[in-house]
Amino acid sequence: MKILVCTFYDDAIAEYGNLTSKINEKYCAKHQLDYVVSHTPTYKNRHPAWENLPLIIKYIEKYDYIVWIDADAFFYIDSPHIEDIIRLHSSTDFIFSRDLPNKEPPLGEINTGIFIVKNTDYSKEFLKTWAYDENLFQQCKMKYRWDQGVLNDMIRGNILNIREHMIVCEYTVLQHFFREELDNITHIPYIYHMAGRRACNKEYERIEHSQEYYAKISPN
Repeated sequence: MKILVCTFYDDAIAEYGNLTSKINEKYCAKHQLDYVVSHTPTYKNRHPAWENLPLIIKYIEKYDYIVWIDADAFFYIDSPHIEDIIRLHSSTDFIFSRDLPNKEPPLGEINTGIFIVKNTDYSKEFLKTWAYDENLFQQCKMKYRWDQGVLNDMIRGNILNIREHMIVCEYTVLQHFFREELDNITHIPYIYHMAGRRACNKEYERIEHSQEYYAKISPN
C-alpha cells in the first residue's frame, strides 16, 4: 500500500510548522511513509487552511491513500501505523475525525486537522467540488472555519452522497487537542492537534509543546 502524508504551512506559522514537520518526518520514516511539505499557495482569495485540498489533489493519482495533517499537529512516534486504521476502514473513500465532544451540531461536527483520502474516482470528484465550488464557499455560514466549515455543510446537505462514502472516527482515535486528556484515555491517539488555543497564548503553546516533544524523541 502506497501512502503519502502531507501538510502545508507558510512563513506566518513556520516557527512551529518547522518543528511539527520534523516530528512527522520521524513518524513517517519509522513506518516507511512518504512525506511532503508544501509552502507554495494555490488560492488567491482564501485562508491558507484551504491549501490542503489542492495539495491532496496534486498527489492523489500517485498514491493509494493520502493522509492530511495540519501544521499545528504532529504524530506521536509511538502511535500505531496509520495503515492499521486504513485497513480497518478500507471500504470507504474518506476517513474523518470527530471534533470535540459536546460541541456537535446535528450529524456531528468533523475536524479536518487530520483526514485520510482513498484514491478513487469518487474521492477525486468530491475533493474538486469541496476545493473549488464557489457557491459552496460563498454560501457557507461558517467561513471562519475555512475548509472545515464547507465540509460540514456538504455533510449536512449530503452533497454528492458523501455520507455513503465516509466514516467518522470518534474524538481521541485519530486526534486529540489537549495534553491533559492523555490521563483519561487508555490508547495513544495518532496525533496531537494543538487546536482550540486562546488567541493570547496559542502560538507560544504550539511552539513550546512541539519543542518539548521533539526533544523527547530526538537523540541527545
